Amino acid sequence: MNNPSLNQNTTKTYSLWASIVRIVATLLIFLFHYEGLYHHSLSPLDIAAITMFLLISGYLSGQSEGSVHTWLIKRLKQILIPYWPVIFLVLLINYFIQYKPTTASHNIMIFLGLSYFVEDPVYVISWFITLILIFYVDLYFFRLIKPFILKILFLTASYFVICGYLYVSVIYFLSFYIGYFLQYLNLFAFESVGIKRFGLENFNRGLYRIQSYCYAFFLIHGGVLLFIIKVCHVLEPYSLLTAFMPTVFITYFYKNFIDQIIKRISP
Repeated sequence: MNNPSLNQNTTKTYSLWASIVRIVATLLIFLFHYEGLYHHSLSPLDIAAITMFLLISGYLSGQSEGSVHTWLIKRLKQILIPYWPVIFLVLLINYFIQYKPTTASHNIMIFLGLSYFVEDPVYVISWFITLILIFYVDLYFFRLIKPFILKILFLTASYFVICGYLYVSVIYFLSFYIGYFLQYLNLFAFESVGIKRFGLENFNRGLYRIQSYCYAFFLIHGGVLLFIIKVCHVLEPYSLLTAFMPTVFITYFYKNFIDQIIKRISP
């Protein structure tokens, strides 16, 4: 979920398929949580959406430039800096309204992005933050290793630790690393040719701009859904659009606000 700044004057071609997959995944996870608040089971949607998110995250990680250390620091900033204001507000509101029982230690873990290790965290979507951090740190050590045979051994050990010990789905593990190797092997090199051939440059840039808001949308949508459905008691199906439009509106301003913060603290 990491997006370099868009510069329309550059000749760089962004990945059209990656933008489409991320946008679709974001809409699926919104629909899944929306239906879940009405106690409708759409469990395949969340698995599909998270799988897509991890596939794209792995794929974009293969595009990294510079040192491995710089790459990891950039990823941590792009994940945690947008996350912290949202989760701080969620924890603060929960402190006053007691939506869910929690403890100080659990709040600290949730704030640090470790919700995966907290049973029934205050903000349920925050478990994904832990998940993506696990994969980024794992990939960081994988990339530090140079000998091919040691890379294979490390990846095998990672599989047993992440999937066996941490109980992360095998599908998630495979999707992240498949995405990484798709980029590493340059299997989508033909895409830029098709984009130019069919005159899709502007469409591609537009989708890229839209997908750059997906992470902020992901962070915000849960709180808006809870407010519209549980606090305002807007009935189905009116609540779908009633929740979606404010989420888009808040996402736009929040993402731009976070971008300014990241620019100020970046060297």
